[in-house]
This record gives sequence, structure tokens and C-alpha cells, in this order.
Amino acid sequence: MRVSESLNNGWQLYGSSTLTFNRNTPIAGQALVKDVPDETFSQDIDLRSS
Repeated sequence: MRVSESLNNGWQLYGSSTLTFNRNTPIAGQALVKDVPDETFSQDIDLRSS
């Protein structure tokens, strides 16, 4: 899932971005969070569609 799609689905960027390298390939990352009222996190939740 693309970051823009996640943001459109209610996810929010969290914290600072990070940058690392795999040999000569840069890899950027940043955490995404989503608060869902009346829902408790469970390992069984498919976060890709939430």
C-alpha cells in the first residue's frame, strides 16, 4: 500500500522519518498510526485494509 493511500484511509504520520542504505540503495521510512474508536489492537487485525 502506498503512503498516500494510507493517509487517505485515516492513517497519520508519526515521529521522525529515517533513512538507511542497503548497499547503494537508499531506504526511507516513517511510522504510520491510526486510532480507531472502540477497537482494541489484536494480532488478528489485517492492518492493510484498516
